[in-house]
This record gives sequence, C-alpha cells and structure tokens, in this order.
Amino acid sequence: MNLVGNTKRKDQNSSRFCLVRISYKADNLATQRARAFHLEWFLDPITNEKYPKTMQNIARRKLPRFTRNDKKMFKGSMDFLGVN
Repeated sequence: MNLVGNTKRKDQNSSRFCLVRISYKADNLATQRARAFHLEWFLDPITNEKYPKTMQNIARRKLPRFTRNDKKMFKGSMDFLGVN
C-alpha cells in the first residue's frame, strides 16, 4: 500500500491519510474487468472492430459476432467522445 496523503491538524491531535492498494493482482484484475464491462464494451467495437479481450475471455461465445458490414459501419463512425 502507498500513502497518498498525510495531514496533521495543529488544533487537534489527529492525522488524516489515505492508503491506496495498487500492487494487488486481484485488484488490478477487478479493475480491468470493470473497465471492460462498463466502458470498453461499447467503445472497442467502434475503435477496434471487436470486443475487449477481457470481455471475450469471460463471455466467450455469448458475445455476438460482427459481420463485415457491421465493421464497415463502425469504421470512422465516432466523431466525438465525452466521458463524464
């Protein structure tokens, strides 16, 4: 774990800090899965003409296959992307 911030208030005998876990393999894999299923599942077909690898490995045959016509339609179809 890494210490992100540590502040000590002079008027109180206390400290505030935040610990971030960045070195745990399970956390990294969970982050990859979340990103794949919440963001990349609709962006990757437009930008790469296929679903993300993480999603392919988990869902396998349940994902629809893109036809040549689908891929042709995807290519260059995105003019702007706003993520909030």
